[in-house]
Amino acid sequence: MAKFCTKCGKRLEEGEVCSCVRQAAPPQPEAVQSNAPVSAEGAAAPQQGAVAGDQVSPQQTNAYQAPPQQANTYQAPPQQQAPNGQYAQGNARTKEAEWVSQKGSQVLSETKNVFAEILPLLKRPVTHTSKIALKNSKAVGAEFIGAKAVIVLLIMLFIISKIKEAMGLFGGIVEIPYVNLILAALLLTAGLDCLEALLLKVFSGVLNILTNTNAMFTVVGTRALYDALIMVVTSIFALVSAQLAFMFYGITSLILPYVQFGGYREVVQGDEDKKVYAFFIAKACMLIIIYFVFYLFTKDLFMGILKGAISNGLGNMGSFF
Repeated sequence: MAKFCTKCGKRLEEGEVCSCVRQAAPPQPEAVQSNAPVSAEGAAAPQQGAVAGDQVSPQQTNAYQAPPQQANTYQAPPQQQAPNGQYAQGNARTKEAEWVSQKGSQVLSETKNVFAEILPLLKRPVTHTSKIALKNSKAVGAEFIGAKAVIVLLIMLFIISKIKEAMGLFGGIVEIPYVNLILAALLLTAGLDCLEALLLKVFSGVLNILTNTNAMFTVVGTRALYDALIMVVTSIFALVSAQLAFMFYGITSLILPYVQFGGYREVVQGDEDKKVYAFFIAKACMLIIIYFVFYLFTKDLFMGILKGAISNGLGNMGSFF
């Protein structure tokens, strides 16, 4: 039995649906795809079946958001945050402390070495002086020169104290210029010994004798060691007998030029005859210089002591009368 559409009257086959009815039906939305493409920004792309103007809610978006970067909360310790000026100051203090410690250790070791050199120099003054000079250092010679200056200063102060005791009442009246005495002792010992080392170097060079300043300090230092020992023994003898002290000093002083010349010959290179002349000229110049320096110092010193004693003595006599 034939069927007809109830709306348009079109003849329909069995099971056929009229086209007018199909067009009047609302369009069915396509199924939502679960695997939606993701854009480059990380947000899901709109679906093909979505109606224009629709907006995707934030809950429905599959957008990837990168986690916020963690702040670098590490702080350098206070020592590393210090300004560059404090760094430089701290490094300078450290280096200065290291330098002082190094120099102190060096001075201590050299002092020990100086004491260790005394007996060998007394036994072998020439050969051991040459051995020290080969080290090309003036440390040993300079320290012997300084030790001699200290010993002479102590002996001088001891003699002054004994003279003041012998003067009795006038000993407290006389004023001793200790500053001038100390300067005079240093100049007449260490100053003249250093000058002698330089003169030996100069006159050796004038006569074409090969040497150096350090070697000359070693030669003069050896002689200064013998000087100091002779003065110490002479002072001890002076406590017993003045005549014995003068006799001992006069005899032992004769060895000093031989010891010094023997060491000088050993440490220099050149003609043997020229060595004699260079050494003699240097010693002659030193004797002249010592005479004038001693004269200038003792003249002012003794004149001051004498004037002070006379003026104080006259004042006491006037008050007595």
